[in-house]
Amino acid sequence: FPFHGIQNAVFNKMMSYGLYYTFLDYFNDYYRNTVQLEKDRNINMLTGASVGIINSLVTNPLNSIKYHAWGKEKQNLRMVAREMYQHGGPRAFTRGLLTTMNRDVTFGIIYQLGRNSAPEEYQGFTANTIAAGAATVFSSPFNYIRNKKYLTCYSHTNPSTEELFMKLYHNIMLHDTWGGRIQYTCKRLCIGYGTVRVAFGIAFGQWFYNWQIKKLIDI
Repeated sequence: FPFHGIQNAVFNKMMSYGLYYTFLDYFNDYYRNTVQLEKDRNINMLTGASVGIINSLVTNPLNSIKYHAWGKEKQNLRMVAREMYQHGGPRAFTRGLLTTMNRDVTFGIIYQLGRNSAPEEYQGFTANTIAAGAATVFSSPFNYIRNKKYLTCYSHTNPSTEELFMKLYHNIMLHDTWGGRIQYTCKRLCIGYGTVRVAFGIAFGQWFYNWQIKKLIDI
């Protein structure tokens, strides 16, 4: 069935994107009103990092359940979560949390810095798209490691981040040419069409969120 799992995916995206833009606004206003920083760059970095931490704490358990629900057509999310808890305990839901936090903090800082550092004529959708694309590329190694941790059975020992990074590096260096190394790296880190899709998705979500906020203010 081609649409199996679509409810899980939609719920996850609603949670992650809905929280992300809301907290982005909240922390940006909070730091500008309460923290004395000389440069906007520092506020943008602090905002992006804070949103990344909050977002990872909220969405990591949901993503962990979603990954382990793959291929289990007869089980809903509650059944998968119960099975994870029975075999792995509470730690089954924190697997990959630190890596997810590193990914989301890296993404948040680059995205917030990039879109607010662009020239005024490019502010908006264009700047958001470019910033989101750059943030996706730079955070992709952490995303790769996170996925590897998720795919490890919750009853088995979780591989360390250093171990997974070294294995990735070793596999990259097995290729003789730089072209082959770059091609392999992009393939493993999903840099390409997926990056463009995420960049446009983030930028569109930001535009839609800003539009809705403006509509609410005008009421």
